[in-house]
Amino acid sequence: RRHAEEIVLPRLKAVRGVGPVELVGGEVREIRIGLDPLRSAALDITDDTLRARFEAIGADVSAGFFVSGEERRVLTVRSDLMSCEDIRNMPVAWRPGGSPILLNEVGTVEDALAEPVSIARINGRSSVTITIGKEPTANALRVADEVYATIAEAARALPHGVAIIKESDRTELMRDELQSLFRNTVTAFMLIGLFLVLLSGTIRAPAILVSGIFIAIAGTLLVLWLCGVSLQLLSLAGIVLGV
Repeated sequence: RRHAEEIVLPRLKAVRGVGPVELVGGEVREIRIGLDPLRSAALDITDDTLRARFEAIGADVSAGFFVSGEERRVLTVRSDLMSCEDIRNMPVAWRPGGSPILLNEVGTVEDALAEPVSIARINGRSSVTITIGKEPTANALRVADEVYATIAEAARALPHGVAIIKESDRTELMRDELQSLFRNTVTAFMLIGLFLVLLSGTIRAPAILVSGIFIAIAGTLLVLWLCGVSLQLLSLAGIVLGV
């Protein structure tokens, strides 16, 4: 999961047109910090003191949970304080003489794994699943092509033994439908041309007619492309007109 968060996700989120990216499964590291009631009371250290100290450090990296009795609070610390040893030796307050009160004097710090909230498996083996969405106005096929290129680049940066496997891709159905539409269109033009040739007994008139139809359709698609109108919008417009 750490490899996915540090190597794969940043690259995917940088792809133009990519929308929500969700990570499911894998082990999540959490740092559990618990105050000793007697020692903290003797040094006048409360949970608010400890929380304020971490907030004063200021950081964006989530390091785990702050535990006080039955309450659990999300704790964020600076990235250079991610190790348990650094957190244990972090001063949380100062004595009247100016000497620091370290965290390990008033509590415990435990590097552990969080309780799993999601499980992902592929072929019976534990895995991490990345679900990639697209922005509403983005072209699904173009986004998919760029995502594949990005994943190939990220796979080369992963350590040995870690692989990226495609589980499913909804754009494959779209590609199949577009290919089927193209084949059916070509077949229809050929059948229309053959029928007109047989009906008229000449090739010139049917060729002009079929060419005119083809040029009209191609010109319409070109104008729509230049105006930024996608096939998705045309489909929605067709549904609205149909209703």
